[in-house]
Amino acid sequence: MKEDHLLTEDRLKKKMMMTTKIKQNAWAAIDAAADAAVENLPKIPGRTIIAIDTSGSVKGNIVEKFIEKTYNILKSTDFFGSKTEVHIIQSDSEIKEVEILKNSKEIEEYIKNISLKGFGGTDFRPVFQYVDEIFTSSQKNEVNGLIYFTDGDGTYPKQMPKYKSVFIINDSCFDKSKMPLWATALFIDSDDLTR
Repeated sequence: MKEDHLLTEDRLKKKMMMTTKIKQNAWAAIDAAADAAVENLPKIPGRTIIAIDTSGSVKGNIVEKFIEKTYNILKSTDFFGSKTEVHIIQSDSEIKEVEILKNSKEIEEYIKNISLKGFGGTDFRPVFQYVDEIFTSSQKNEVNGLIYFTDGDGTYPKQMPKYKSVFIINDSCFDKSKMPLWATALFIDSDDLTR
């Protein structure tokens, strides 16, 4: 394993500082989480992956609002270029749907017609395997990063990925000890989101 993938004490402290509980009103919390997640992604041509946990415990209206807010932030930062793609993955214990969107119009249409699929258990590994395949098959490693919207309760990969990833967890009471040390997370209070 490369030394840069090991969690040093300094990196662990930094990770703990980045793990933030965002407790504001419902839509401001989504804005803040989406903004923080997008802020961590490089603004270069490539693929940004937004994964949505569609297990039985995740509520549809919250997911739809999160996708919409993330898109608005990407759009406002002039994120879309000629070689930029956004992959939106719906997954519970397996990948249910992958949509590859290449421009603002396609994302707006997707948001307007979204239909969630899944509602089983939660396993994050299939999405990470999908992104790993893109990452290793790309000549220029054109993966900007992975934003994973979830309640956090599921099976995580054991190894830290070679690309940026952040979990947006819609449960401020989630037991952080269930997450691997390498995982970066932002927390939203799910009670605020449903009001």
